[in-house]
Amino acid sequence: MKYVIGIDGGGTKSVINIADLNGKIISRGLGGPTNIKSASLDEVHTVLKELMENAVSKSGLLIDDCASVCIGTAGVHELKGESDVAALIKSIGIKGNVIVTNDAEIVLAAESKDVEGVVLIAGTGSIAYGIDRYRKRYRSGGWGHILGDEGSGYYIGLEGIKAALKCYDGREPYTELLPMLEQEMGVLNVEV
Repeated sequence: MKYVIGIDGGGTKSVINIADLNGKIISRGLGGPTNIKSASLDEVHTVLKELMENAVSKSGLLIDDCASVCIGTAGVHELKGESDVAALIKSIGIKGNVIVTNDAEIVLAAESKDVEGVVLIAGTGSIAYGIDRYRKRYRSGGWGHILGDEGSGYYIGLEGIKAALKCYDGREPYTELLPMLEQEMGVLNVEV
């Protein structure tokens, strides 16, 4: 039986869906991160191989019968990310069509009946991404944790730690984040 694979790849986890050619979901699975900006190509290959082989095996299908794979994952539009990820997927045994795009594109495709739309992603990273009626693409953010992922899990966590430490130093008013940080670290005070 011919089938298709869709993968939503993130910086923390990836989700796979296998569907028949009519769009009926056959199998779902979870795996590790597939963002090539935060993991090596070897690590991403290992995650993709395990993710795809487990989902295909669980559904009783054969990898040779896969008609197409679409993966939307953060970090692929820089340098030669799309071709690198496509090569990784082909090396797993996929003979069908392989589409590699960013994670924002697949959200727009899934949620918008029209070509145009806007999506805000706030996961491990963050990005605002849109496509207008002329198919022109726009983005804001999504530059990674060093250059700016405001609104991301990483950014929010880091800002919380900074606020707790400034409170400890006496540079900011008291915040409940300080005892929460100490508890999470398993210490009586943050200097330990």
